[in-house]
Amino acid sequence: MSRVGKKSITLPANTEFKLEGNSIFVKGPQGTLSRTLHPIIEVKLEGEVVSVVPKKITLESRALWGTYASHISNMVAGVHTPFVKKLILEGVGYRVELKGKELVLTVGFSHTVPLAIPERGLPRREIAPP
Repeated sequence: MSRVGKKSITLPANTEFKLEGNSIFVKGPQGTLSRTLHPIIEVKLEGEVVSVVPKKITLESRALWGTYASHISNMVAGVHTPFVKKLILEGVGYRVELKGKELVLTVGFSHTVPLAIPERGLPRREIAPP
């Protein structure tokens, strides 16, 4: 039995969850995501709780049960949380500086590596001083 599949997924506020045929659609403040379901897996929506259940217990359905539960959980999180990439620099002499709208990396090359921060990029508070 799948530990991940047994857990129900609670939908946060401002989330729309639709089941249409063998497709699911999740819509939130950050956008819309969709996924086609495998015929062995059944998804049930009861109020604000989504549960994933195998139609018939087989080796394949047990493998896909937790996988699809994880996919749906990640879809719900993805339509609410913007993408964030955290950079960790480890080593002697590695350094990151913020100059205007650029990150200047000193990472062992003979030159520095400037990276432009996108307009919807990281807020200033997430760039920790060395």
